[in-house]
Amino acid sequence: MAPKPQSKPGPPNGGKKPMRSIQKTEDLLKQNVHAKRRGQGKERGVLKGLYDLVKASKNLPGSVSTRALEIAALQNAIKAASALSSSRAFQSLPRHLRRRAASHNPRRVPKRLRSRAAAEIDPGDMTVKMHRKKAKLRARGDLRGRSRTIQLRARQANKRWLGTHIFHAKRFHMANIWGYRLGMTPTLKGFRAAYRAARRRAIIQDTSFMGVIELQGTQSQLVALLSKVSAGPFTGSKYVTGLRVARITAYHFGTFPLGLIGPVEVLWQPAGEREGRTVWVRVHPSTFDEVWETVTTAISTHMDEFGAVLVHDLRSTLESFEITGPLAGRVLSRSLRVCNSEPQDKKRALASLLHGDPAECPDGMVVGFKVYDPRLSYPPARVQEAPTLLQSPWETLQTPNGVSTDLWDTDVRAKLSKPRWKKSDLDTRRHQLDVPGTRLSATVNDNRVPVLLVKSTLQSKTAGQEASGFHGWTLLVPHGWSMAFLPSFVYCNSRLAGVVERRNRSREAGVPSFPEHYSSVCHASDAWETQQSQEDQVRWLRKPPGKRPEFSVLGTRWPFRPVWSEVLADAGGTSAEEAVTNGEAEFRTWLFNVALVPCLPTLVAAEDPAARLLECVNVFRQRRGLSQLPLSVMQELFTTALCQVQVEMIGRGSPSDMATITELDATERNIWLGAHTRDQSTGANHEGASELLKLGEERSDKGVIGFVTTGNISLTRGEGHGLGMISLVGYLRLLVAARQSQQPELAVAKVKNRDGHVFRLASLTLVQ
Repeated sequence: MAPKPQSKPGPPNGGKKPMRSIQKTEDLLKQNVHAKRRGQGKERGVLKGLYDLVKASKNLPGSVSTRALEIAALQNAIKAASALSSSRAFQSLPRHLRRRAASHNPRRVPKRLRSRAAAEIDPGDMTVKMHRKKAKLRARGDLRGRSRTIQLRARQANKRWLGTHIFHAKRFHMANIWGYRLGMTPTLKGFRAAYRAARRRAIIQDTSFMGVIELQGTQSQLVALLSKVSAGPFTGSKYVTGLRVARITAYHFGTFPLGLIGPVEVLWQPAGEREGRTVWVRVHPSTFDEVWETVTTAISTHMDEFGAVLVHDLRSTLESFEITGPLAGRVLSRSLRVCNSEPQDKKRALASLLHGDPAECPDGMVVGFKVYDPRLSYPPARVQEAPTLLQSPWETLQTPNGVSTDLWDTDVRAKLSKPRWKKSDLDTRRHQLDVPGTRLSATVNDNRVPVLLVKSTLQSKTAGQEASGFHGWTLLVPHGWSMAFLPSFVYCNSRLAGVVERRNRSREAGVPSFPEHYSSVCHASDAWETQQSQEDQVRWLRKPPGKRPEFSVLGTRWPFRPVWSEVLADAGGTSAEEAVTNGEAEFRTWLFNVALVPCLPTLVAAEDPAARLLECVNVFRQRRGLSQLPLSVMQELFTTALCQVQVEMIGRGSPSDMATITELDATERNIWLGAHTRDQSTGANHEGASELLKLGEERSDKGVIGFVTTGNISLTRGEGHGLGMISLVGYLRLLVAARQSQQPELAVAKVKNRDGHVFRLASLTLVQ
């Protein structure tokens, strides 16, 4: 008798067959496509495998669970089918990963979506082939025989391109401004996202458009030269030793307080064995030519005093980035690898410094060191927690060794003007590695890049405004290396910003941005104001009368730009007709400098504020070795002075650009503040019951003392906030009225937007 075949071991779950796993919806959809091609039904293709599960189940709980799985599969199939019918493959990507060419080229989407994208494209669409043919022609040049390089250089005839121009041109709205082609704002909308990045994470901007002027000479000659063309401290021990950068204001030679040029940064090279000293003056591009002409003219006309000073233009040898936010140091520590040639204590202190918040470091501190090519370690790895953090790492770095760097050397910058290896060369080296994804190790032939790190702060010095400031770092690198650093910075989850985002940060911090918020006190700001007013007027004229505000009906006399000759006519003792007759050419306004702010209390209490102002100005000029101003200019100096203020709304409302600031005397001040107090006590939040609204609806076109240069809802304060420019005479009147009301520090005025008809109550604080 033949032995019985040995039975197979049963399943471990008591004889029940294991349940089969349901396939993914994507796989079912693919099977459905193949089934449809074979002419089979859709239901059988989508629910394949589910019927077998239902037949195999014997008990009720198993049937219920199977039915639940079947319903879930149906719902997933319906959702997938509706998504496929209503959206394209490239639309499923995040907004920052979408590309315009993705609708015609399936290679522009990730690999997992290319088959779906290829099926969605019309077979007759020849856009890809046409663009591919044009791309080849562009790479070789045009039909006239001009190469691609010659074409791109021809497009830079009337403006300059930054090293990261191509990177920005694909992602930003570009504009010709200050002699450069700059990215104004990203094409992706992100007003609040940019603010959150600067406040919580990190935001980066390529500031290579900032120019640098190098001065070489003895320390006494450089101090004497800069003293007569600037206002602000720059000769202290912390500045002269190169430990701090000095932020001052440049003027034409010997013209203080008139002849304003703009803000500049002064950086001293640490003293070495040589007798001569070197100073870098970092200048805004809109004022570079003016500062250059002022310095060179002063040297040529005063050869006996400044004849030995040499001047060099470093715009083509330096590039810079500005990284703002509490995680700015983390971005730098991830992207940059300090060379092993640096001392260990310096590397340890630098790691602790970048690991912390930039707000903890002194403003303007300088650190110099040398890093490897950042492309070797791309993509940047996450930085591990530092095992031992120093309490005050910046104290260790504030030494001549800590701030010294080869970036000051002209020969070193010339050798590093172009990276030794192209990206293709580094990719070839990566391809030869045994383990894919391994970072490249620096060899003897790889570049060592000297950099200079400067602490940057955007913060108002007004009491109570510290929380609204922004802190970060400014990184100076040799020319030609900006595109080698930028991809690493962007990879570290830092948001890329443009000129508009930088301007918005200045408003949030309560610090005027140059030249946008300086009105007509210098040539650069006057040119900016003229251009903006022309654009606003063209935009207004393009709209039909029914779709634009009628400024004549609203009582707005200056809707596009302020006419200071008419605004300051009463303060100067002349009529408006005389001011118009004289014209703007004979009417010069000047900015009440921060160096004169300590004299403000004495101006308020003085019987003759004009004489007191002239006295303060002459004291400052005497300290700088300048001649005294005569008494004949006393009244004109007093009536043409303008000062920058912060506009804080009291109650409702938000100021906008070109809003008028109107003066309130002591009586009106008490009436408006009393109405605001009663509105708060009675809870009159809606417009109909507000006493301030009834006061604001009264027409008044007299007493205008200034304008709002920029204003909006402040995300930091949660209320309306702006920056404005008002006359010094009007501001002193507001302070006098405040003293009479037993509130000497609360200057109150009323503000009306140019497209509005209601005055709002606001407090004014001098920008320091």
